[in-house]
Amino acid sequence: MIVKVYFDTNIYRFITERDEIHRVAMQLNQSGCRLLASAGNLLETYAIKSLTIRSQELEAIIRLGNQFQDHPESYLHALEVRREIKRLRPRWINIAPRRKKERFYLKNHLALWVQARARVLPSATAFAAYSRDAEQGIASIQETQKDLRTSLHTAPSDFQLLTPDGQTFSVNLDDPELYWRVEGLLAWHHAIVKRASASRDYADWLEPYLRPNSFSDPSYPDFWLREVSAAAMPLNRLTGLVSFYQLKQKITHGNAADQIHASCWLESDLFITADRGFYEALAAAAQHYPHRPLPILVDRAAPSFASQLEKILAA
Repeated sequence: MIVKVYFDTNIYRFITERDEIHRVAMQLNQSGCRLLASAGNLLETYAIKSLTIRSQELEAIIRLGNQFQDHPESYLHALEVRREIKRLRPRWINIAPRRKKERFYLKNHLALWVQARARVLPSATAFAAYSRDAEQGIASIQETQKDLRTSLHTAPSDFQLLTPDGQTFSVNLDDPELYWRVEGLLAWHHAIVKRASASRDYADWLEPYLRPNSFSDPSYPDFWLREVSAAAMPLNRLTGLVSFYQLKQKITHGNAADQIHASCWLESDLFITADRGFYEALAAAAQHYPHRPLPILVDRAAPSFASQLEKILAA
């Protein structure tokens, strides 16, 4: 039996600091594990300022990983939305989409892994555009989470949503199963209608498949709040659920990245992190997926990650 494993990016830092790449590689191999490495792992590693640490952690990702994400997370999120649109709102679908840019972006994603496996780090110039947009997105998510956290602690049933036709209605954000729908409604509306730069990748993947003004349709709120199937949107749902449970904690810079990593929990048998806040949010969200194994928290202050991994694999 092949065991699918995922390491949060902080685990690669843990491994390199303890000089345990070889030992961990042996453990994974002997236990028949496949380690999934994500674009999130790569991009967080590329953001490290120290060239030495950046190179060391890239080496850990490439030497330990034997399965590499072949599609960006945002592409998979968009695919879920597109399929539900086709099922529920076929009139919104552009039947002759232009896919040239989509193919270009997917090719670039694969090239990211080709360069990484060749141990080629991106230049500061090449990484600057991503970093700028990512930081804008993180700032936007932090601000939104702070506002929603205030709403949840005061009058959660009074959160006001504005419909495309100018009407307002109240929603109860104390319900996590409603919260993820509201977050999806807002995230995709910001990407497609408001053209938010931080959500540009969402628009790149989905917009070619949409007729103009589809997300300005009066039925757009109903599409998200009442009609989309939770089972058909596991990634969008999980992102929103993790966001909901993050609201019970201090809002931090890393929340947005944690939401992206969470998607890999659905693809793995063992999801391992050393971040307690992220672990608690993901473990709470895992209650909504009763047939999935819980994430695993390791002690970052321990003298060895490999010793902890040995116990995890034995169990």
